[in-house]
Amino acid sequence: MRAVQPTARPAYVALGGGLLLCALYASRAAEPEGAVLYLLGAASGTALCCVGASRMPPGARHIWWALAAGQALFLLGDVLYVLIENVLGGDPYPSVADAAYLASYPALAAGLLWLVRIRQRGRQRAALLDAAILTTAMATAGFVFIVEPSAAAGGGSVLENVVAGAYPAADVLLLALLVQMFIAGMRANVASWALVGGIVALLVADLGYVASALTDTSHPAWIDLGYLASYLLIGFAAVHPSAQALSEPTPIRSSRSLARLAWLGAALILTPVTEFVAGQDADTDHHGSVVMLAGGCLIALLVVLRMADLVQQLQYKAVELAALARRDGLTGLANRRTWDYELSRVCDAARKEGTTLHIAVLDMDHFKRFNDEHGHTMGDMVLRGTTQAWADLVQGRGFLARYGGEEFTVLLPDMGLTEAEALLDQMRRAVTHDQTCSIGLATWDHRETPADLVGRADGALYQAKGEGRDRIVVSASDRPELAGSAPAPHSPAEEAPEARPAQTAP
Repeated sequence: MRAVQPTARPAYVALGGGLLLCALYASRAAEPEGAVLYLLGAASGTALCCVGASRMPPGARHIWWALAAGQALFLLGDVLYVLIENVLGGDPYPSVADAAYLASYPALAAGLLWLVRIRQRGRQRAALLDAAILTTAMATAGFVFIVEPSAAAGGGSVLENVVAGAYPAADVLLLALLVQMFIAGMRANVASWALVGGIVALLVADLGYVASALTDTSHPAWIDLGYLASYLLIGFAAVHPSAQALSEPTPIRSSRSLARLAWLGAALILTPVTEFVAGQDADTDHHGSVVMLAGGCLIALLVVLRMADLVQQLQYKAVELAALARRDGLTGLANRRTWDYELSRVCDAARKEGTTLHIAVLDMDHFKRFNDEHGHTMGDMVLRGTTQAWADLVQGRGFLARYGGEEFTVLLPDMGLTEAEALLDQMRRAVTHDQTCSIGLATWDHRETPADLVGRADGALYQAKGEGRDRIVVSASDRPELAGSAPAPHSPAEEAPEARPAQTAP
């Protein structure tokens, strides 16, 4: 059997004490001390919730204080109910006790709503629209089948009718938020199930109370046990160590998205089903028809807004994916696919306009050995730092891309060969972490294919490698004075005194 964590033992001890009080109350419910045992259990659950709320991290404390406030208001209603009925000998319904009871529901709803929103951080609009659709559908059905019959059974006075209808309306709100908790991806731990159990116990007890009111019978003792269970389970959830995990944002999962669609689909068909069932009852009055019409229209509007939100998200994702498809993940430079497209486009433009075009291929020297000696993490740092420096130099003057591995390419349009060499020499000296690079440069002759142009630049690169690395070599066919003879390497390291000395090939 799995051992109970030491930090959770006080919570289980408190729950055990609460269950003992429930058992004592069940055996003494009809006795005078039954009310005292009930209030003692209710106060214990409320105290547990307050203790748990005070221990929560600042970002989650307001959630549990709202739940504790709901517990305290319900406890106040119980105390007033007992005083009015047992001490003052009056009729506790409707009375000031109902005001305290009804005030507890918004506090509980606020705690659940904050919990749902913090679980869906970053998806607030979608979460609110989903909650609104569910709440509207449930509220429509709840009004027709529960609120209106309860109000009709409340008695002759307006106050009794309002109070009788307010309880099931509040229950519908809590039920909608409970469903939204599951859609938001409720973390399956002890605290979450205890919290859900506490809310469900409250709803079941309320349902039993409404049923007893509709049938004009005295409510049985199990209803009060349901309220006691609600107090204790919510208090236990607050003091259990796993409660802190409930306030952590949850990632989107495909299974959760399917559950969300299932719940929303059920909400969409709930209103027409309600209208059909209510239409079979000849006693359905004008108010029910108006509520069903308004509910259906509101749900349709919310669905349209939800669809617009989904379309907008898809558009954002499409733009994001298109950008990712054009960029290298490590350096952020254009990738090989983008380079091929841009090279073809620039060659076409240079051919039509008769402008010059140079391309260069750059390759990091001994980079495999560097990775073996210093690790790939350091190698990635070199690539990111170097390419950032290169991008700053090339910005507005050319087009830089990662060709593959530690090899990069540059398009340099509308500039002379000397200017291109000077820019490439700046790039050669910008390599970080005392590394070097070799560069091959070629000028387009407006006749060869882009692939042939890259091939000539690549050949010049390998010549630079063979001649000692850390230098620039211009393709022989681009230097008329070298045509027909073996090309000599062009090394700015030899021409510029401030340049870094070239490495000697091994």
